[in-house]
Amino acid sequence: MREHFYQLVLQEIRCQPGLQREIEAIRLSAESGSVAQRLLRLVPGGLVGDLFREALDAVWKQGRAEARRTRTQVDLDAEKSGDAYASMCRSALVYLFFGDAEAAEYAVNLAKQQHDEWGFAHHVYGLVRCMQGQWPEARFELHLAREREPEELVRQRIGQALALVEQEAYWSAPAKA
Repeated sequence: MREHFYQLVLQEIRCQPGLQREIEAIRLSAESGSVAQRLLRLVPGGLVGDLFREALDAVWKQGRAEARRTRTQVDLDAEKSGDAYASMCRSALVYLFFGDAEAAEYAVNLAKQQHDEWGFAHHVYGLVRCMQGQWPEARFELHLAREREPEELVRQRIGQALALVEQEAYWSAPAKA
């Protein structure tokens, strides 16, 4: 059932402008760094080996720079618009994408400290709780999100998450004798 909640995280990421591109840059940077490190272990010494190492190092640095540039641009855009709240919520979605619920929880709590009365952070926090299998907490956060969210399409996505939480809570509850 966790894959259904992960699908909701992916759906929310797709609804956030530019967030897919940012995640792709981070993923490519991590992959290029991992591949480069494995290849560097195989490269012999000498002039050819040194040139190859330099080329791989340049590719790896370029990937990391692109990921950093993308994240920095998102943060700068957020600062210009005075919207660190949205940036923290988006960061939480990125952390969830990479499977780091603890970091996602931290980021979304920072957002809630700024604007606890808004729905986006509660929506994302509900998804964090879903990924952690904490159904009562997920239900609570998603209900708050739906109450506070002004956009109908977003309320529909929150409703999808709530329906899955109810289903999961039902099937995971202990059987009554």
